[in-house]
Amino acid sequence: MRKSDNQLQETESFNEPNDEKLIEDVELYKEFISESCGHLQDTEANILSLEDNPKDIELLNSIFRCVHSIKGSSGFLGLEKIQKLSHELETVLDKARKNELDITPAIADVLFNAIDTLGKLIDNLAMKITNATGTECERMGKTDSDED
Repeated sequence: MRKSDNQLQETESFNEPNDEKLIEDVELYKEFISESCGHLQDTEANILSLEDNPKDIELLNSIFRCVHSIKGSSGFLGLEKIQKLSHELETVLDKARKNELDITPAIADVLFNAIDTLGKLIDNLAMKITNATGTECERMGKTDSDED
């Protein structure tokens, strides 16, 4: 049975928290952002190392655990875009852990792009919280010069 265009649009849409939900649970979202930023930074460093050691199972496991944490927390908070991308990334990493996929330079690029996109989604959430609450929120893209 083929889905209608309306059904496809409904299943492909994402429900993200509205401003009221962000204000109500602002500390939870800020904690998620802070933890996720740390996970993404660790993951980027580990992917760089993985390029030199593509069979290092401990690096793969570390990357997987970081992505898994982001997926779980984002699911709990109703951040469907972040959860879905994390789930897809987790699937790729799991294939590599099971030796079903080699970490080639092209796969490393895919991993970097996915991590970069997760960072942008998290930055967007931080900006949305800042706009909804009027309080500054940690962001991935924030540099030391932004703090002056």
